[in-house]
Amino acid sequence: MDSTGPQTAKERYQGKALLLFLYAYVMLLPIGTGLAGIIGQISFMNYLAVGIVLTGLFYCARKRVILLNKNIVPTVLYFIYTIISVLWANKIEMNWYVVTNMVNFVLFMVLVSYGMTEKDVKGVEHCIGLSQIIVFWAVLKNISSLFRYRLNITVVSSIGISDFACGLCLIMALCLNMTTLNVKRRWKVLAYLCAILDFSIILMSGSRGAVIMALAMIFTLFLLGNYSNKTKIITLAVIIFSVILFYQFFLPFLPHTVKDRLTLEAVIKSHGSGRFRVWKIAWETFLNSSFMRQLFGNGFNSFMYVIRYGSQGGHQDLMAHNVIVQMLVEGGILGVILLLGMIISQFHLAIKKHDNMMIIALVGLFISALSIDMQVTRIWGFILTFNCIRYHCKNYSKR
Repeated sequence: MDSTGPQTAKERYQGKALLLFLYAYVMLLPIGTGLAGIIGQISFMNYLAVGIVLTGLFYCARKRVILLNKNIVPTVLYFIYTIISVLWANKIEMNWYVVTNMVNFVLFMVLVSYGMTEKDVKGVEHCIGLSQIIVFWAVLKNISSLFRYRLNITVVSSIGISDFACGLCLIMALCLNMTTLNVKRRWKVLAYLCAILDFSIILMSGSRGAVIMALAMIFTLFLLGNYSNKTKIITLAVIIFSVILFYQFFLPFLPHTVKDRLTLEAVIKSHGSGRFRVWKIAWETFLNSSFMRQLFGNGFNSFMYVIRYGSQGGHQDLMAHNVIVQMLVEGGILGVILLLGMIISQFHLAIKKHDNMMIIALVGLFISALSIDMQVTRIWGFILTFNCIRYHCKNYSKR
């Protein structure tokens, strides 16, 4: 735990440097995978992550601080298990899938151990809000792609559109939660507008998983039940009005390739864009595996080598597009138990803190992970980290 005592000038400098790297990281998070090629072939986000880790490690070393208590143990165990399970994979290799998971864990440990103040957390929230501007810019820059097939986002490099759409879950959680807070009217109006625009972007992406994610987040907003009836009625009225406007004025302008994707018939006919076939093959492979493989899995990053299903519906062989199916094959029964334990733990922290924003964000994250490979994205690692930071920031009210 944190050794008490005043900060030295060097520690204050390191703390400020860490926060600057972190704020930049958060603002660029929605378009992170599209920043490869700015400096070398890897994403610019990795350089920011290195800045966070180095300044954080120096700071924690000088303060002799590491936070490891029962509240974060389930998340730590999940990360450690996925990292060490690479060792018993049939083919061990270091690719972006493995590296992203490792970076997420290192960032988790550094940022949680750093111990943010409420002011620092508020600064991160402001950066999440500013990232909304970057999202709008990226969409406007690529809006013409919508009329060729479906919205396609390219910044420096291309971003998987489903990943981009599902990656809006944290921004949407911030906006949805702000509509219920006791803030000035202009901020509420802005929050409503941003939430509506984000939902429109998700529809333009044609990502069915992202649409379900957004609807689940909105539903969660009402389930939380800590809001006045007036707030609920206003929010519901805005949603209904927005849906009417969407169907009357927005939907007709969408290309049929997007509209057709959002029908139940399209999902059934395409077998979930090949996902249903993949999940069936994965389940059969699990049942036919040895007891040890069923218990411990085939190792992280082994899915494509174990399943060998070829290209299904245009998807990459590397992914199951479902975090539980992927974990069942790669981490076995033990891995699934650790995954579910981590999810329960994350919700427990948010609920215990009465943190509605993070409850909504976690719902969006885990719902989207049932159809998109969110567990190997930066947004996955950051939401898990930010939830723990927000829970523990009360312990660091003064630095």
